[in-house]
Amino acid sequence: MRGRAPWLGVIAVVALAGCDGGIQLPGTKADVPTSLTARGEAASLKGSIYLAQGGRIWSLRSGKLTALTPANQTLAYPTTSADGSVTAVSVVGHGQAQIAVGGPNFTGLAPLSAARSDAHLASLDLKPSLSSDGKRLVFMSDRSICCSDEAIWEGPIRLPHEVSFPPDTSGGDDAPAYLPDTSGIVFVAWRDNHGNLDKAAVPSGSARVVVTGAASDILDPAPGPAGKMAWVSRKGDSANIVVGNLDGSGAAIVANLADCRQPVWSPDGRNLLFISAHGGSTDLWLTPVAGGTPQRLTWGADIDANSHPAWIAG
Repeated sequence: MRGRAPWLGVIAVVALAGCDGGIQLPGTKADVPTSLTARGEAASLKGSIYLAQGGRIWSLRSGKLTALTPANQTLAYPTTSADGSVTAVSVVGHGQAQIAVGGPNFTGLAPLSAARSDAHLASLDLKPSLSSDGKRLVFMSDRSICCSDEAIWEGPIRLPHEVSFPPDTSGGDDAPAYLPDTSGIVFVAWRDNHGNLDKAAVPSGSARVVVTGAASDILDPAPGPAGKMAWVSRKGDSANIVVGNLDGSGAAIVANLADCRQPVWSPDGRNLLFISAHGGSTDLWLTPVAGGTPQRLTWGADIDANSHPAWIAG
């Protein structure tokens, strides 16, 4: 992933069940945990939160963390429809990753494309995001036949097509997410070593850069209610979460731990969930959108850097 921060889009390229060897990259622990514990503060949260740890998908409900998937795969970037009836992940293997779609609680996950025996012919399909109704899917992929950088693919779950066309060796496009009404997507366009905010209509896919990252990189955009959006603003070694308008205006910092990633809106739009390595371990944190002190929800969980939590009301 050219021109990006070392941690951005980090994936753990390890063997799936039945494969030998593998490469361990930062973001996923080699040892697979059998249990995780949330702090007492998490008990008051409403709804269900999904995250990845140790290559497994976990749920956080009523303050309890439960493993939903077995330990014989490496899964990343969980996403769900608004009601949780449709779920999707990246299934990561030897130099490749496929999008898999399943039912509630990530049951019955089935890859949309087959793994390739020759990794040189395979693609990296990463960071899936489902539309609120679960009928459409967007993700980033290097499967394009014309270019080596990642582009954005979007469409009905089984018929995605390329909707962004980054210049080759520019850094590619990253971190797509749907607007709440599914009328469009936002994503990060890496150009000249800067992360810029881009926007495309659905289903036409015509894209335009709406905010350039000349002063700071824009990472992990998360559209929210009432025309608002959260994202990570990174300048130098500091990465904080801000909330502003969809065009990038009116931005205000809401979490300044200096190592914040992957904000996710609460179902009621009042809080933001994110992960941070502040304090030495990558954990789940919560911060009010209106401002306040970020609150740690887990301690020593070592959440995968490629987790990108999902939060639904059910």
